[in-house]
Amino acid sequence: MSFQYAIRSADPVQAQRDRELEDYLNAILGDGSWQAPMLLGAYRLWVDATGDLRIKSSAPTSDTDGTVVGTQS
Repeated sequence: MSFQYAIRSADPVQAQRDRELEDYLNAILGDGSWQAPMLLGAYRLWVDATGDLRIKSSAPTSDTDGTVVGTQS
């Protein structure tokens, strides 16, 4: 999944700003996988293959890397 404006501006300057904003939002929101996790502050969030939400403070190296949300103490 990626963020994309439904309507593009006819103004070339605004259209370029729209593309830059899309790129920025896609970098933050990711696609929810461990290869492109959502960024939230200093943390990365993604859903693993079993449907568990995981969190890690650095880039994950696999689908099961990080901590399952709700199991932290």
